Amino acid sequence: MSVPVTVVARKNPAKQNEPEKFYAMAQAAGEMNFRSLCKDASEGCTVMRADIAAVLYALIDSMMKSLAKGEIVRFGDFGSFQVGVSSTGVEKKDDFSANQVKGAHIIFRPGIDLTEMIKTLTFKKKTVGKVVAENETPGENTGGNTGGNTPGNTGEEDDPNR
Repeated sequence: MSVPVTVVARKNPAKQNEPEKFYAMAQAAGEMNFRSLCKDASEGCTVMRADIAAVLYALIDSMMKSLAKGEIVRFGDFGSFQVGVSSTGVEKKDDFSANQVKGAHIIFRPGIDLTEMIKTLTFKKKTVGKVVAENETPGENTGGNTGGNTPGNTGEEDDPNR
């Protein structure tokens, strides 16, 4: 499988006078929701989906408590989580107070498994409205069904109640 990418034009913020260059931007190719994640995980082990969901909810609650205390949460080979902050600057160190902190965010550092997985990814250029298969050239007609209720296609054969 390949990660779909599109091509976007971007200016260099440090060199506004230079022409734009084109860069790859990863595109989401769907999503996996919590229920599907638990179901998928249960199919790879002997634990039921509901048990996996319960453990994950407890894990999230535990992580939030630790992060709120300023702790780094190390999640084995998966990675680690830590709170990061942004603040306004002051001229002198002694003038800084907690009121300068304007926001917080979660920093995730991937562990060895995710780091190794990233190294094995392949990519495919996504064209407008269509992902081009690796063995297909843009504009090539590979056939297939365009769908819809065209004459002779009433959709009745897709009715699960029949």
